Amino acid sequence: MDKFYFNYRNEKDVSPRSGLLKVQKSVETLQQTHTPPGSSQLVRLSNLKTSINDKDPKTMSKSELKKLLNSVSQAFNQVNDKNKEETLPIIAKCIIKISGVQESALLSVLQHPFVSSLQAPFIDLLHRWRNSSSISNGEAVAFLAVVKLIKKLVKYTDDTRVLPSWLFDSTFLHTIADCLTDIATSRKYFDEKHFFSLKRFTRLIRVYTHCQLRWNDHNDNDKDKLVILLGPIIQRLTSSRYAHIFTNTSKNTTKMTIIEKFYLLRCPSFLISYNGSCLEETMEDLLATMLPKYITILNKIVPLVNDWKRPMIQAVNYLLKIIDHGADRFPKTAKLVSGNLKLIDHVLALVNEPLFYDNLQKKSSIETNFMNTALDFLVNMRSDPAILAHMKQALSAPIFLRLTSCEHKSLALHANNLLAYTMHEEDIKAMPNPGLLLKNNIKILKTTINKKSDDHSNTEQQLETLKGN
Repeated sequence: MDKFYFNYRNEKDVSPRSGLLKVQKSVETLQQTHTPPGSSQLVRLSNLKTSINDKDPKTMSKSELKKLLNSVSQAFNQVNDKNKEETLPIIAKCIIKISGVQESALLSVLQHPFVSSLQAPFIDLLHRWRNSSSISNGEAVAFLAVVKLIKKLVKYTDDTRVLPSWLFDSTFLHTIADCLTDIATSRKYFDEKHFFSLKRFTRLIRVYTHCQLRWNDHNDNDKDKLVILLGPIIQRLTSSRYAHIFTNTSKNTTKMTIIEKFYLLRCPSFLISYNGSCLEETMEDLLATMLPKYITILNKIVPLVNDWKRPMIQAVNYLLKIIDHGADRFPKTAKLVSGNLKLIDHVLALVNEPLFYDNLQKKSSIETNFMNTALDFLVNMRSDPAILAHMKQALSAPIFLRLTSCEHKSLALHANNLLAYTMHEEDIKAMPNPGLLLKNNIKILKTTINKKSDDHSNTEQQLETLKGN
């Protein structure tokens, strides 16, 4: 199987449909329209195809799955080069079957030769996607099938070390990095016929983001395992195309396009999930370049905040997350922002918008998440004397006071913290019940301590709030 490559290039390019059921139908159509001639090799492939079709993945046992994969691997290893194109519908069907089995069965074949042998054909498929004006329907189906399998493997596995090693192999990661670079420089990915594959590629980036988050949660030593992808991601986030897509995000729809989602959500998500050894230098370089450009973006869109729909709220939320990433550890971030105080003005203006404070929820919502991100950003920025003085001068205390009664605990914690640092004596005198502020802070501190978390940042933050300015 290692010698197998996707050479299925002869059929007409079409835009395939999404969804596992539709993919299965696409595979069946490909199989029906490419019935192999009567050679012994292709007869075996035809019989194998029938065997795969007869299997119900939901009821397949570990031994049945292993037996099927053994048969598939043996059949593919016996295929001549001239017949390789006939194997694409079969391998796609097999991958879809694997993706549908029970969790325990899937985990039992993580190191099976069939799974290991997927690296070479998938790399070849990524090369074809980069170097061709389009890819065929058959290749697109295979693209989807492999990405779905990778997603399932990561989802079902707590320990990424038991995953197929090729997922983190430098050759494979460099291929993905090359694709990221091409997306930034070629306009072909904006063509509708590439949207299906770009959507699957975007999901692949999301899978790697989940891996990084998992390593962060477990304080894992593998935090630099995907650093090969960091540079190309940063190139996307510092490109003129990023700013163009941001400011031209549709104002009238409630859903992002594939291109918008890639640039404004998935690339930022990958960056803010990275906590490896290059983070401090990466953020310093990024912000030194982009802070003025971020302000230019916000200059255009903040005055139109009343017209924002979900996509714009998400985009600005991730923009603030980018700036804030690592700011609680690296003072340089606040120092850079202090030279761009218009950014603080924009964030204060957004926090003071009814669109957000009138729609806060005890649990998660898009408005609540945005407000929590904005306040977390301001908490990390107020450590800089120039920024804190600017916030006081902006008379921001009433803005934060309004939010201290919010039922969302993290948001209320941030609001109380900021209020304690920005209040003037006149603000305290104007409060109907000044003692309530102290009472709320003590209550939040007790709740934070009782969580018994290894992360003591919230406890330290609350103690600082009680100490005040």
